[in-house]
Amino acid sequence: MVKVEQEADFARVEVDTPEGTYSLEAEWLVAADGGRSPIRTAMNLQMEGASYEGFFVIADIKIDLPLPTERLAYFDPDWNPGNTILMHREPHGIWRVDYQLPAGETPEQALRPESLKARIDAQLAMIGHAGARWEMAVPLDAKQTVEWYGKHLDMKFVLAIAEDEVPSTKAPDPYMHVFLDDRDHGQCRLPRLCAASLPILGR
Repeated sequence: MVKVEQEADFARVEVDTPEGTYSLEAEWLVAADGGRSPIRTAMNLQMEGASYEGFFVIADIKIDLPLPTERLAYFDPDWNPGNTILMHREPHGIWRVDYQLPAGETPEQALRPESLKARIDAQLAMIGHAGARWEMAVPLDAKQTVEWYGKHLDMKFVLAIAEDEVPSTKAPDPYMHVFLDDRDHGQCRLPRLCAASLPILGR
């Protein structure tokens, strides 16, 4: 999609393909093309709201916790005032702990083993599991992730897209989007993105 035009009662889009350019007209045009929407860009529309810069540490740990399989969010905790911590269960007994760094702390300082241990121990203590034994986990690869979701949630693999950088900043950061399908509607498939590109949603 390279161009959008609005008329009184319909919209026209221009689509560029390897075989050439063509136009489509429709009564409605729905911009369901993501946070970096080409449609919004073509219409000179900006995303509303505030943004900020922050550094986060994402640590995968192996631990047995009797907590629900849902995303847990903690704001302004005692051990990390003014910041955010997220936790969620992953396959094979792994929990992801995602915490925001205080202003002025460098990634190098945050990734020291003693710093990681102190922060994770503090988070576990805050949620009522002080002294629980844990160890750093080796991240699952895409194949293991797909197999786990297929076995336990009956979700079918649809598509995987690998990237080697953050789309918005171009900073080096290899990761993979994995799409799984958990809803069968005849000829229509409704894939679900299992790895999102924005914090708070996970990656």
